[in-house]
Amino acid sequence: MSADKYVPGYAFLLTVLLLGQALGTMATSILPAVAPKVAETLGIPASSIGYQVSIVAVFMLVSLLFGANLAVRWGATRVCQIGLAITALGAVMTIIPHPAFLFLSAVPLGAGYALISPAGSQLMMRYTPAHNRNFMFSLKQSGVPMGPNLGIAELTLVATFHFATQLLGHGLHAVTDAQDRN
Repeated sequence: MSADKYVPGYAFLLTVLLLGQALGTMATSILPAVAPKVAETLGIPASSIGYQVSIVAVFMLVSLLFGANLAVRWGATRVCQIGLAITALGAVMTIIPHPAFLFLSAVPLGAGYALISPAGSQLMMRYTPAHNRNFMFSLKQSGVPMGPNLGIAELTLVATFHFATQLLGHGLHAVTDAQDRN
């Protein structure tokens, strides 16, 4: 398909990719925002959350290194879905009230999040008209700061209920977004 040919529905693609980017970023960055409450609940020092974030970053790098060609092999849409599902698994793992699961959740959070953006970029290159690409890519990437901001807006859930409620909500959002891509 020619990249210059108009493809109806690329605005929908942009919306879905923007939400996927935002949800992935939200899932990987919410723990530092609620670190004191999580640490209090698990009985660990709040500074331990920084180690979990470091593990997320390491597995993002590993996933980027070894998962770069997955979109070619399986298709970009499928890789986005897999990335969101793996990220959702990591978000759900964080609600298990044990410090080991907090740190183990970093593996799927990092590995899944790293799959979302490259595969999404491949979809954007394929379906966005060339004259709109710069603008559409910048809009898609605006999901990166949008995610933590949405997460901060949801911090009222933490104050009202429990941090696990919020983290479970992020996992469910990611699963729902992954299913919307079918």
